[in-house]
Amino acid sequence: LNGRKILLGGLAFLIVAFPMAYLRAETYETSATLLVFPPTFKGGAQSGDARNIAELMPRALPMELYRTLALSAPVLADVIERADLDTGVQGLRERLTVELVQMGGRTARDVQYAQALTLRARADDPQVAARIANAWALAFKVHVDAMSAREVTETFTLLERLHGRAKQELEEADAALAAHQAAWNLSLLEEQLAQRELQFTTIETRLKENAVELAAGRRKLEALREELAEEPEKNVFFRAPSDDVYWLLRSRGDAAGAPEGLRTEEPNPSFVLLRQSVVHAAEEIAGLEAGGSAMQQTLEKLETEMQTLSATYAEQSLIRNSLLRDLESLQTSYNMVREEYEKGRIADRTQASDIAIPGEAAPPERPASRGTTRTLLGAFVLGMLATAAFLAARDVSELTPAARARA
Repeated sequence: LNGRKILLGGLAFLIVAFPMAYLRAETYETSATLLVFPPTFKGGAQSGDARNIAELMPRALPMELYRTLALSAPVLADVIERADLDTGVQGLRERLTVELVQMGGRTARDVQYAQALTLRARADDPQVAARIANAWALAFKVHVDAMSAREVTETFTLLERLHGRAKQELEEADAALAAHQAAWNLSLLEEQLAQRELQFTTIETRLKENAVELAAGRRKLEALREELAEEPEKNVFFRAPSDDVYWLLRSRGDAAGAPEGLRTEEPNPSFVLLRQSVVHAAEEIAGLEAGGSAMQQTLEKLETEMQTLSATYAEQSLIRNSLLRDLESLQTSYNMVREEYEKGRIADRTQASDIAIPGEAAPPERPASRGTTRTLLGAFVLGMLATAAFLAARDVSELTPAARARA
């Protein structure tokens, strides 16, 4: 019933929007293309040291993350400063668009993008639009490169700190081992211990031989003393008197009282020889006893020295082995850290940008489509909807309570 009125309402909105759509300022749009183009030793297939060095460098980010970074506040603030714009970050963000080139994928998970970004900038002046696009591309490249360089620098700084610490610990362990070697000559201690053991064994053998000789000497001395006790000290001989004695006694008439002979005593050679043998045997026994006592004292002294040397050698050998193990472990750790440190140093010196700018954005020759038809069509539809809503509300308000209930 009110179709004509609704149509007139849409035409009224269209007429009102017509001058606004055609009198709106023209907008120029230009774009700059960026390529995510990592160096060959980072993105391609490598082998050996090249791959190891590339592992220390930051990887290329997903394309969606690059789009987010391009519209981040720090990048846009840098664009405003580089392009000398009189606007804020939010106002500039409304004039910028980042486009990704989709390569395929039926679902959201399967979507893949080409390694390229299209940065679109809009402005009232073509030169300003080109300046914004170029400043935006440069600012984005600078920020991404700085982020990658910061990651590499942090990694290299950590490796440098680890390398310095590992080197210091290795030098300290080496110095401790050198000081121990200077203070304790384990080879000399081992040789001294071996010499003491050889001396102890030799003297112990001699002491056993001395004990055998002492026992034999004592038995010999006892036998000599027994023989000496049975042997008389002197030999007694009776010698007949001379013929003159007999003639003299006979001349006196006392021949019957002539003496039987003269008593003669001589030293017993056997007794003298046995006594000398006893004295000699006693001297030998005394010498053997003195020698045995001296050897026993020497053995006790050697045993004490061997115990001291053995304890010292065992203790210092344990310390030496511990120092050697620590040194070997630290040497292994240092070699590993040194290898990673060298890779990090090379990676720090061979930093390359992952972003490439093929060319600068050119000022557009024509303004971008203002969407006049779309604007007018939208105004016409909006007018019809508004008129229909107004008419419906009016008709409902004019109904009686009973009609409203039936309605």
